[in-house]
Amino acid sequence: MDTMLSDLGLLYQALMDSAADAIVVINNKGAILHFSKSAEQLFQRTSEECIDQNVNLLMPEPYKSAHDSYLGHYHRTGEEKIIGIGRDVKGVKKDGTVFPMHLSVGKAVIKAHTYYIGICHDLSEYKKNLTEKLQLESLQNALFDAAVDGIIIINQKGLITSFNKAAEDMFGYDKEETLGNNVSMLMPSPHQGAHDSYLDNYVSTGEAQVIGTGRDVPGRRKDGSIFPMRLSIGEAQTDQGISFISVCHDLTDYQNALIDLTKAEQRYKSIVECQGQIICRLDQNFKITFVNPSFQDIFDCTEKQIIGLDFINFVQGNKQNVQSALQNVFDSVEKSQSKLKTTMRGKSGHLDTEWWFTKVPNEFGLNEIQGFGIDVSEKEVALKEAAFFKNHDVLTGLLKIEAFIAGLCEWMTNKRHAIFLCGFKSLWLN
Repeated sequence: MDTMLSDLGLLYQALMDSAADAIVVINNKGAILHFSKSAEQLFQRTSEECIDQNVNLLMPEPYKSAHDSYLGHYHRTGEEKIIGIGRDVKGVKKDGTVFPMHLSVGKAVIKAHTYYIGICHDLSEYKKNLTEKLQLESLQNALFDAAVDGIIIINQKGLITSFNKAAEDMFGYDKEETLGNNVSMLMPSPHQGAHDSYLDNYVSTGEAQVIGTGRDVPGRRKDGSIFPMRLSIGEAQTDQGISFISVCHDLTDYQNALIDLTKAEQRYKSIVECQGQIICRLDQNFKITFVNPSFQDIFDCTEKQIIGLDFINFVQGNKQNVQSALQNVFDSVEKSQSKLKTTMRGKSGHLDTEWWFTKVPNEFGLNEIQGFGIDVSEKEVALKEAAFFKNHDVLTGLLKIEAFIAGLCEWMTNKRHAIFLCGFKSLWLN
């Protein structure tokens, strides 16, 4: 019997010393009777320092001062506040460091003596990890809601588990309206009816059709309107199983811009191909970089033959004036336009052309000169004919007397006199 009791004592001591959590045994007055090896490590105190001391030396204020009253209240009333249950409390190390711990207290009565066994589990690492996790989750949530694109997370059943602010704005739903619902609510037909089968097929076979890639698909707003969007889907393994993260980028503005660009290109093309205008572009050395069909037709050259030629070589007459005008346009700080009239050498001979030259940037950000020209040869001929018939008889082509006199008056000076006979009348001119 004595051997058995001795063995039980050794077993008790071994259990106390091998326990990972700290074990502290006190009597009904709060005095420490046993202080395990793990307790020594946790509180940074030796067993000798703690035995017979009040257990409140392991507690920070205000728990330290109030502990004895808690114990006395229990003895008087039998009302248990912590005994038989566990809760998170704070402990204090020898150096005064306060740390979080989980305390479980049990009661034992042996031969009319009451003992309390406290098991203390250090929560420092847990609290640290929890704090870091909460901070990370807070950061993730902030990033999640700050994202410009809509982000939607679903589980492997297709049910929405997260719905960020951008997704609310994009689809017109509040987050609470979507959580727990099938993501197909955001899709028009036929995608809406086929989505679950796509998801089931992927989960069962691993065959991805859109996961890990991006593609353009239609989305459906709360009001029923359909809009274009770019959808990218990624997969993540979580504690709750597989989750799918969808990033949705609204393409409405992009597609509207494409439509506007197409219209602008069509307008530009109609202008460029207009048969009434000669259009070209010149680099800083006045080499031709672009011509429209009218230019090619008038000068009887293909685009391939014209590109790279010096524009000045097409000019007849005073080339220096044209070159100076072009240089002034190119050197101008502000966007300016220069108008000049010149004679060009075309396939049908010489043609009079009015040009408007403007400095513009090209697709590489370099400046070029864009020219719009109009063939005014017929206009010039008409003006010359009008000027001729103003001073000459239409039938005979002879100079009119009025024009002759006007011309003579312009020629005369104070030192010049002329006498002439006109219709049997003599005129004296001074």
